[in-house]
Amino acid sequence: METLVIENTYEIEPHKPMPSKKHAYVQTHIIIEFAKKYEPDYVLFSGLTLRLPNSFQDYVPNLAVYEVGKLSMTEEEAQVTEVPLAVVEIASQGLEEMIAKINQYFALGVRSVWLVLPTFKNIYVYTAPQTYEVYRDTQILKDTVLNVEIDLSKVF
Repeated sequence: METLVIENTYEIEPHKPMPSKKHAYVQTHIIIEFAKKYEPDYVLFSGLTLRLPNSFQDYVPNLAVYEVGKLSMTEEEAQVTEVPLAVVEIASQGLEEMIAKINQYFALGVRSVWLVLPTFKNIYVYTAPQTYEVYRDTQILKDTVLNVEIDLSKVF
């Protein structure tokens, strides 16, 4: 009998391009700016595989935001089942696919989703599937769900 090995979604998702230099730069600076101000309350995870309740697939957002202490750091987990407070997705695929993914995150219980468009130096902060604020590269991003502010001039 042959053993079937199933790879995670990040490895097999069709047409998902590898992150670019711009993508990596923006992601790094979001992490830095977020952590400098909010690390005592929140923790960011990069590339964390989410196996969320009531979902038939895994998700790997660019960043997942949790309250400190929500996830145990004493055990190693390949997939996390705890729903994050927020996720950050940096556009690396078509916008239609990104919007569908945003809707799925909200259906699974995520409360805030950031959609980053590095080429335009914009971040869309969603608080519901069709409710968002747009922040540009020289503005202060405000996420009312997380109660955080990020200076985007230090991100882009």
